[in-house]
Amino acid sequence: MRTGIRTVPLWLAAVAALACVFVLVRGLFADAASAARQAAPQATLGIEVYDRATDRILVAANQDQAFPAESVVKLLIGYDALAHGTGSAARVAQMLSRSDDGIAGTLWVAGGGPKIVTRSVALMGLQHTTPPSDPARWGDTAITADDVVRIYKFLESAGQQAVITPLYHAPALAADGFDQSFGIPTAVGAGQWWVKQGWGCCRPDRVLHTTGLVGTGQRYVVAILSSAPSSANAAGAAAAVTAATRVLTQNLGA
Repeated sequence: MRTGIRTVPLWLAAVAALACVFVLVRGLFADAASAARQAAPQATLGIEVYDRATDRILVAANQDQAFPAESVVKLLIGYDALAHGTGSAARVAQMLSRSDDGIAGTLWVAGGGPKIVTRSVALMGLQHTTPPSDPARWGDTAITADDVVRIYKFLESAGQQAVITPLYHAPALAADGFDQSFGIPTAVGAGQWWVKQGWGCCRPDRVLHTTGLVGTGQRYVVAILSSAPSSANAAGAAAAVTAATRVLTQNLGA
């Protein structure tokens, strides 16, 4: 007996359901990007969150805007030192986990300074990263949130755990005495995270970056770069970056 009701194939219903979920997730993270900017109103943010499991960018806002890399460039210095034998694994690990500027400076010179950046750009497919105009100032390397994600993706695909492992639950106090627990470490807390932070002032702005891997299996790559007026209080600026990070990571299941 015909009832006049068409039966939707099961596969089509499944595709439709997945499409609905994708739209909901995309909308959720789009709202998160806006909320993150509201959480740090004084700062200019460059944001990208990437899901390695699904090969999708979940959030992107000002992801191609260049910022001074500060200590985030130590990811490139560390990889290059290990690849070219200019530094031991132990020294690279110490440089990364405690963000040791002294070791970074030594390895920077040993690797040819700006040549480290140009080699990394070619090798990792970086789109907007450029060497510093002053070859001695490695922290002035220009970088974007999208390129930071590309760096972590390269390190993961190349099996570079010698660079990644030292980032796991990096100590709160950096070698220079700065509290590097802002952003991802505080926002994710006891969860799974590997970070390389960056900070600097005042040329001319106060720069605070929180970048790394979040979640079981290092699933998510999170890059939040920020620049605020140098008049901004350091603790307040760090708290704002943490608040923005919390908004962006709260739905990652870290």
